[in-house]
Amino acid sequence: MADAKRMVALGVPPVLADEIAKQITEAGGGPTSVTTAQISDATALGRSVMTAGDQAAARTAIGAGTSNLAIGTTASAAKAGNYTPTSAEVSTALKAKSQIAALVSPTADYADMAAATAAIKSVIDALKA
Repeated sequence: MADAKRMVALGVPPVLADEIAKQITEAGGGPTSVTTAQISDATALGRSVMTAGDQAAARTAIGAGTSNLAIGTTASAAKAGNYTPTSAEVSTALKAKSQIAALVSPTADYADMAAATAAIKSVIDALKA
């Protein structure tokens, strides 16, 4: 009654664990094998993933890694993962936002916190837009 010992280890009272194990054995239950074909609600794709021999086969089954997107600098290419934009590129991109271009440098002495807060909020809003 190894199953009863496992149940006791999980906190089931020994008398109850023995009875449960006895009923499982008498009913013909217990450990069994199930094939993917026996899983009635598994799709063909799901069965392919479950039976894939390795990670590469699982990725192939779901179509991962099949993109023909190339790394490059054209409009139809992807940027490399280690790409770092130049400061000129960042500056140009920020200047392109009309809301940022319209901002003027504050010249007032912000003794009033409400005015300072409003100025900061307008910069944040422009950057978010």
